[in-house]
This record gives sequence, structure tokens and C-alpha cells, in this order.
Amino acid sequence: MKPIKTFKLLPAIIFTLSTACVSSSPVPPTKDMAITYALIDDLRREDIESYAPDIFREARLFYQQAEREYKRGNIDKAEELRLIAEIKAKTAMHVKRRKILETEVKKLQAEIENAVSIQKQYEEELRKNTLALQQIKDRIAVAKERMRSLAFDSLNKSEEKIEDAETALAQYFSPNLLNQAKQIQKEAQDRLNQGDYEGSLELSKKAMEIADKALNEAKKKLEIRDEILKKGSVIYGVKAEPLEDKVKLTLFELFPPLGTKILFDAYPSLDAIGELFKKHPDIKAFIKGYANESSTESSNLKLAKIRADTIKSYLVSKGVLPERLTTEGLTDTSKEKGKGRHVEIIIEIH
Repeated sequence: MKPIKTFKLLPAIIFTLSTACVSSSPVPPTKDMAITYALIDDLRREDIESYAPDIFREARLFYQQAEREYKRGNIDKAEELRLIAEIKAKTAMHVKRRKILETEVKKLQAEIENAVSIQKQYEEELRKNTLALQQIKDRIAVAKERMRSLAFDSLNKSEEKIEDAETALAQYFSPNLLNQAKQIQKEAQDRLNQGDYEGSLELSKKAMEIADKALNEAKKKLEIRDEILKKGSVIYGVKAEPLEDKVKLTLFELFPPLGTKILFDAYPSLDAIGELFKKHPDIKAFIKGYANESSTESSNLKLAKIRADTIKSYLVSKGVLPERLTTEGLTDTSKEKGKGRHVEIIIEIH
């Protein structure tokens, strides 16, 4: 329903007031009557009778009956009739809208039929163009398959290069480069899956280059680790073990029971370890001192830390920079002779 403007209500209000003046019946609630009157009047001026004449006629009759009932003083009956008139008027309005919509639908159907007719005119031309296009697609497909094969081969080579780098422990010695190569290789795989063969080929080549750098860097560090491992294993009183990108050198009986002074026999071994630091200025170490002789854990931890610091001080006196060495004290529950007061030097290859 359209909004009822004030000036549209004036005729109905004047009509109701004049009726009230000449009638002996109580004055009806003219606001509702005026709204209903305005609705019916709007529909009349909008040519509603061309769309729903019978329903509109009923609306007007019910409205007229409502006026008569108001004049007779039957307010409830008049309000009931007014509501029926309003419902009838709104129904007529909806019928009009439906018929207008049906007309529009028919127009659209006609347009669709016309479009279908035009479409048929182009079908033959489209068929010819499709045939020509298929020939072009066939040529493109051959070129695309060639590019896909190149991209696939390059991707396999990049995977092999990454595997070679991992064999050389690049995940420990050169993790940043290896991870970067893996990420780019994954992007290359995704591009291949998406059909972007040219992009995949470019990325896989880049991944191969980075993986090759990781491999070379890892090989160099692996050689250093193996050299330290080899030399450490021949130092008297030292047990040398590989720990991925590190080497663990374990020294036993460096200190007397409850003591923090290095035993005289241990100096040659420590001197040899100091030589390793001099030859490889990029390596660092984590020194772990152990103790289990004292009766309390706190005393053992303190004793172990002093022993670790003592080893550090000695290596520093041999020319090792102090910032290359970190210490920690730990307790050891081992009951074997000398085991409880051993020292571990974890050498990190950088």
C-alpha cells in the first residue's frame, strides 16, 4: 500500500465532518475512515477497475455501509465494515500488482523466444568457429604438454637435490637454506598441479639452486664435524661422539673427588681440545660439568658448575675466546669410578 499523504486525507476528512454536522448520530473515529477513504480513492485514480473491478466494487460498498453504520451510531459494526473495505481494497491492489507482473512475465517470455531465435542463427557460425578453435587448442595442448614434461623433470631434479642436501645433514648444518628450498619446491609442485607449468619450471630451478647452496654449505660443515670427531677420538682420555651437527667430547677423571683443580694428567687432553678451537674459529662449545660426590644435590650442582667454569678458564687461557664457551653444572647418579665427575664439551659447528 502506498503511503497516505495528508493532502489526500482532506477530502475524506471534510466529507466525514460534514456528515457529522448534518447527522444526529455520534461522530465516528474519522482518522481510520479517512485512511480507508484515501486508499480507495487512490486505487480509483490508479485505474484499479481495469484490473480487479469486482473486488474494488465490494470495497466501495463495504465502505459505504460503514459510513451508514457510523451515522446510525453502530461504531463497532461500522469499524468491522471499514476493516472489510480496507482488506478488499488491499486485495484489489495485490491483484493489480499480480496482473502487472504477469504482463511483464509474458513480455520477458517473448523476449526469450526472440533471443532463442537469434541464438539459432548463430549456431552454425559458432560450429564453424568451434572447429577452428579446436585446431588451435590442439596445437596449444602439444606445446603445453612439452612444457609440463620439462616442469615435471625439473621438479624431480629439485627433489633429488634436496634429498642430497638432507643426506649431508643440511637440516642441521644449513636449515634456513634447506627450508627455503623445500618451500619453493612445494610452491613449484602446487604450480604444477594447477597447470602453471612455466611458473613451476621457474620455481623448481630456483629451489634447485638454493638446495645446491645448502648442500655445499652442509658438506663443508660436515667435513669440519667429521674432522673434529676424528681428532677428538684420538685424544687421550676423550670419548668422541657425533650428535647431528655437533660433536660431544666426554672427559673422565679430570678432577679429584670433591675437587675443582684439574688433574695434571688431563692438561695434554685439554691442550689438544684447545688446538681444535684454534683451527676452527667458528665453532662454539657448551661445557657441562658433572658431580655426584657430595651428599646433597645443591652441593653437587655447585661443584659441577665450578668444574665446568674451570675447564672454560683453562681453554680461555689457551687462546679460546670466552664468548665461544658456555657452562652448566649437572648432577650424575652414576656409581662407576670417575663417571660421576666427568665433563662433556658439546662442540657446535657454525
